[in-house]
Amino acid sequence: MSASLSKYPIAPEFEIPDSLRLSWQKTVNLMAELFHVPAGLIMRVHPREIEVFITSQTPDNCYPAGAREHLDSGLYCERVMDTRQELLVPNALKDPEWQHNPDIKVGMISYCGLPLCWPDGRLFGTICVLSREENDYGGLYRQLLLQFRDSVQQGMHTLYDNIRLQETQEELEQHKSQLTHTLDSLKKTQEELIHTETLAALGAMVAGISHELNTPIGNALIATTALQEQTRQLAAQLGAQTIRRTTLEEFVHASQEMSELALQAITQSAKLISSFKQVAIEQTSESRRSFDLRRLIDDNLANLKAGPGFEQVVLHNLIDEELLCDSYPGPLSQVLLNLIHNALLHGIGDRQDGRIEIRAHQDQQSIHLEVLDNGRGMAPNVLAHIFDPFFTTTLGKGGSGLGLSICRRIATSVLGGGLTARSAPGKGSCFTLSFPRIAPGRV
Repeated sequence: MSASLSKYPIAPEFEIPDSLRLSWQKTVNLMAELFHVPAGLIMRVHPREIEVFITSQTPDNCYPAGAREHLDSGLYCERVMDTRQELLVPNALKDPEWQHNPDIKVGMISYCGLPLCWPDGRLFGTICVLSREENDYGGLYRQLLLQFRDSVQQGMHTLYDNIRLQETQEELEQHKSQLTHTLDSLKKTQEELIHTETLAALGAMVAGISHELNTPIGNALIATTALQEQTRQLAAQLGAQTIRRTTLEEFVHASQEMSELALQAITQSAKLISSFKQVAIEQTSESRRSFDLRRLIDDNLANLKAGPGFEQVVLHNLIDEELLCDSYPGPLSQVLLNLIHNALLHGIGDRQDGRIEIRAHQDQQSIHLEVLDNGRGMAPNVLAHIFDPFFTTTLGKGGSGLGLSICRRIATSVLGGGLTARSAPGKGSCFTLSFPRIAPGRV
């Protein structure tokens, strides 16, 4: 029957281990011997029955292990479980309440028993002694039975705690498995989102690059088409022998202008396409050598100051003298120049008091090169993506979104270090290029 139809609140049918059964067997044997009775028992209650769970190994014991009796049949043990108190019956034959007890049929007229309970209060059954002789089980014997009961319950409590601990561990394992599955799903979702975001960025980049290429390619097409038409007309005049010197001079002049226009357009397109190719950079053809970091920075800044765009910007090299490195100056310069151009274009913009500082400090065997500007700074959502390929805030205005991605690849793949950034709106930006002072070689 199901536990829902149980007469008593009982625990699930926990398996009692052999070691505990053996301990209880010794207990009931000792009980029977000390009490001088034929039967010492541990009874286990089930939904509608009670079972002889452990029985003393005494010669005249009439209760075999495993024997069961239906509840509601007037058993001594039922009264113990009903009241959850000790029951003492010295002689059932002299007590009208117990004259019809089933145990009288097998001659067991005296009884003394106590309830056995799990730690949560639910019943396991009883522990009891029975005899064919009248027995008032004096106070000493009853105290002894109480100690036996406590010993058995202590074993039950330990078992119960172990079972609950195992159940808790199993629940934790299930939760762990569920969390692991959830984490795997989150990672998969994250990868899908990153893939989707990358594809979206790539799509936007393709659209932007198409726009960027449209102007130079359109200019080249116009120039070459016009040149083709003038060449056709000149060829026709030569064929008709009607060409004049002024016509030929005009053709030469126009050809030069259109050729220059086409060359500029094609060169601009080639540079843009070249920037695409750099996004997959893995190594550089630059050689490794020893150099003074401050002098290298000075050389790069001198070239920048001579070019356009830096007239209103102060470039300040704050690196200490004689900071020697053994690395790849070419790739390092490429990263530096890109960071400075990035600060000028995206940070300072049209400011008349623009300032870019280059600092460096050594930490054990590493160099930390900083490029700081006093520009407009970046919002957190922009800062989080600045190293992503194809990410740019100036799409369609000359920005391809590849520069910082290329810089980070060079920093990690060539220089053996890393590139990070910190910024806040209105507080400028700081890019930190960290690399070993002595390069580990190509990694």
